[in-house]
Amino acid sequence: MYSWLTLLIRRVETWDSAVSAQLALKAVEDQPHPPTFWPALLLAHLGDSWLWVLIAGLLFKSAYRSGAEARRRRMPLLWTWLISLIAATMATLWVKRQIKRSRPGKRPLLYGRGADVHSFPSGHAARLGAIAVWGNLLWPKWAWLTWVLAAGVGWSRVALGIHYVGDVAAGWVLGGMIGLFFQKLDRQNNPGKGVK
Repeated sequence: MYSWLTLLIRRVETWDSAVSAQLALKAVEDQPHPPTFWPALLLAHLGDSWLWVLIAGLLFKSAYRSGAEARRRRMPLLWTWLISLIAATMATLWVKRQIKRSRPGKRPLLYGRGADVHSFPSGHAARLGAIAVWGNLLWPKWAWLTWVLAAGVGWSRVALGIHYVGDVAAGWVLGGMIGLFFQKLDRQNNPGKGVK
């Protein structure tokens, strides 16, 4: 016997699969890849963990080289930001292991089969969701770019057939909520010490 919740989940999954299939890149006759494949591939990798570890390292180096006052303000914020990215990654992996949703399609993933074989939620979207909510504090003039990047990475993950739309949306929400939670902790622990 199906409960109303089970029926609702199945309908949402059916809709999610259909929308994701419509957004996935289609092969073009006489071409190995459609024209948007390479931009999608580049965008898909802009959410990789290793890239954001490198970016975090560069941000810490820049903060360390700045003056003592700027360093005193910026370092706690950067540490909290980094911890929120780690928390978003860990939460994503935990949820993936609980839900165990298969990825769309049967083709090999960008990285081959690894430890992360499950689809829901998207770790890349969770990372970029956390980064986007931190954008206003860390990069006030460029914060809008974090939202564009989050949207681009999300589109690319669906377009390449790595995730469903629902995986990306759930990742954005999860990462954004974790980012906001850690921002609140930062404000409570460091009142009046935002980045200027």
